[in-house]
Amino acid sequence: MVYGHIEEAFTAITQKYSHFEDAKLEMFIESPRVRTMFARVVTMCIRISDVLSGWIEKIPRSYGLTLHAETYKQQLNLLSSLID
Repeated sequence: MVYGHIEEAFTAITQKYSHFEDAKLEMFIESPRVRTMFARVVTMCIRISDVLSGWIEKIPRSYGLTLHAETYKQQLNLLSSLID
């Protein structure tokens, strides 16, 4: 289950940013500069999946989907800047 979310995060990053087309998954997992941010992106994928599947029945207002999506976008941008 977790590997699927890792693949999802990896695919999202490599499709969104063309300079990552040839990047290997190992680079995101093993690089000390990148792995923490990549782990956060994977966590966001897991949480989004939980929400969409109904696993989490009620989301607190302070952690709404808009905030969730914005945080995800910021983490992708930060990850991209670390690798450049």
